[in-house]
Amino acid sequence: MDCPDPDTVGNMMGGYLVYLNGKLIGDIGDNELFLKRTPTSDTLLADSELRYPYEGSKTLMHVFDRFEETALVLELLDGMYAELPEKKPAKARRER
Repeated sequence: MDCPDPDTVGNMMGGYLVYLNGKLIGDIGDNELFLKRTPTSDTLLADSELRYPYEGSKTLMHVFDRFEETALVLELLDGMYAELPEKKPAKARRER
């Protein structure tokens, strides 16, 4: 299996949001990748540092820096993708 590429990286408050096939998996800020906490990421990254990705954040996230470990990256992204919720459909706008 090839390593999946993030399909979208969106600008947010001086950092970036990282999506995989439409699901938000993490943030990039201050030249660091922060991954959302899921059962898979908590298990595979049990020894990683947990920090807030930006000032004012209420969500602790894993700081990830082991990009050269391809098997870990694939297992991590596969597991996280299965565990994260689907993107909520946009609400239809009411006509005035």
